[in-house]
Amino acid sequence: MVMAIMLFAFSFLLYANTLKNGFALDDMEVITHNGYVTKGISGIPEILSTPHLRGFIISPNETYRPLSLVFFAVEYQIWGASPIPGHFFNVLFFGFCVVLLFIFLDNLFNHNKTIAVFIAALLFAAHPVHTEVVDNIKSFDELLCFFFAFLALNLFIKYMREGKSWFLISAGAMMFLSLISKETVISFIFIVPVVFFIYQNESKKRAIAISAATLLSAILFLAVRALVLKLNHNTTSELNVIQNALAGAPDKLTKVATALLVLGFYFKLMFVPYPLISDYTMNSIPYTHFTDFRVWLTIVVYGLMAGTAFYRLRKFQKDPWAFGILFFIVTIALFSNFFFLIGSEMSERFTFFASEGICLLVALALDKWVIRSQVFNMKGLVKIKVWAVLIPVLFVFSSITLGRNEEWKDSDVLHECDLKKAPQNSHLNFCVGTEYISSKYESETDPIAKQKLLNTGIGYLKKSLEIDPFYWSAHTEIGNAFFLNHQYDSAEIHDKIALKLNPGDIYTMNNMAGLYFVKKNFGSALTMSKEIIKQNPAFGKGYSNAGLCYFNLRKFDSGIYYLKMAISIDPDFAGQYENLALIYKQTGQMDSARKYEAIAKMIKH
Repeated sequence: MVMAIMLFAFSFLLYANTLKNGFALDDMEVITHNGYVTKGISGIPEILSTPHLRGFIISPNETYRPLSLVFFAVEYQIWGASPIPGHFFNVLFFGFCVVLLFIFLDNLFNHNKTIAVFIAALLFAAHPVHTEVVDNIKSFDELLCFFFAFLALNLFIKYMREGKSWFLISAGAMMFLSLISKETVISFIFIVPVVFFIYQNESKKRAIAISAATLLSAILFLAVRALVLKLNHNTTSELNVIQNALAGAPDKLTKVATALLVLGFYFKLMFVPYPLISDYTMNSIPYTHFTDFRVWLTIVVYGLMAGTAFYRLRKFQKDPWAFGILFFIVTIALFSNFFFLIGSEMSERFTFFASEGICLLVALALDKWVIRSQVFNMKGLVKIKVWAVLIPVLFVFSSITLGRNEEWKDSDVLHECDLKKAPQNSHLNFCVGTEYISSKYESETDPIAKQKLLNTGIGYLKKSLEIDPFYWSAHTEIGNAFFLNHQYDSAEIHDKIALKLNPGDIYTMNNMAGLYFVKKNFGSALTMSKEIIKQNPAFGKGYSNAGLCYFNLRKFDSGIYYLKMAISIDPDFAGQYENLALIYKQTGQMDSARKYEAIAKMIKH
């Protein structure tokens, strides 16, 4: 109990400085900009019956991860759009995860390796590679997945030892909750039999029941997921190169070699967690070939690990070293891009489960060659030589973690920090460029400073497109930048490229509509606006643009109709009321004009 409390306190304090952070990256997709979450508790039925991001966007390759969104909806109901509760619960559940990991490992080895598993849990808590999961509120899904998975494992062990059906049923339910948090735990279909046929194998009958319960939970999840996606008319499509650079690999051998190199980078991060970046898209990991010695080094390392695990498992049966190796390999294999391409070529959050295996191996090494103690309680830690090794490691890891927490303050700070570490990353250049053109440019009032910000943003976007000429979002954003800079021909070139690369993108089409409008080509602007409405009837700017086009074409009734539609979608945008007032003035309806002018004035103030 004392060890568990120490681990929880250390974990919580290590991440306490995140409580002052704001939203970052895709936090907005799952909280503030998610229509189902912002409904609060009343949005939970829609969350449970729709794909993961359906409250924000309809997209291909959708997933089903409702549990974290349910939590976010409850938080929004109570606290509104505040990041503090999200950060608090991330830190709180991370502490719970560390404790559950410790309890599981201690039970797994029948309390014969308590000091080693305590050190393993301590290293897991301090490891900087976990900052993405804890600092990014969105990754609460990963924390819930881990929490319920290890809660299930501990309950399965209780069932194995006591044989009470209640523990088996509860564990199966926890495994299902883990799966609807995030499908990462699907790898436990392989982990659970290893645990209960080899390490906790008092009863073969109970081991079969545990494995069956795990498999049944997975089948139930997959069935529910398939049903939800089918009912919501989900259509899957192949990942594109912007999401996962391996989708654009020039040939099969290059794809395999690069995927192997990614596995090498994961292993390297376990021991040298630097640099840490929030994005590993094009061109953070350039394509490589089998002539790259790092690829062969990766093959050798993973091959030796697998060979060692199977050798020790056959020779020593319940060998803790073998478990650590197998746990790492099995859980990281899910993100190897060998079996199927995943949503990102590489990400630090993908190591959240797998890192437990490496932390255990390091702890076992300390236990064998440094501690050399047969004492399995707290007394075993009262050795100067133990802390002579642990303190420097914990100090380095904790320092990196605390510093990384500061970098996760918000999206803008994070992107600028990460771009310094990965200057050849197309997406990070895009994000920083967009930051200059949107928030910084829009909030600046000095014309000279404003122009400088715009030029700086354009520079980053050009660098983004130099790295990846097919990045359609960068074409859209630089088109917008050129529009703001009154370089309309350049804006049109990039908008057209963006639409060619990503047909039907409403944001690019909205830029095009605005471009045609300032060129007084109202017919083309109207056509584009109606196409926007067709693509997304809930996009208010499409109606607003159409209303202005009709106004300039002197078709006032149609202008009034479309502007009122825009207001019904976005009632807090003052400009729409002002435009409507202008139409009423043109038609001599002064009372209506004054009414909408008054509303616009009220919204502005």
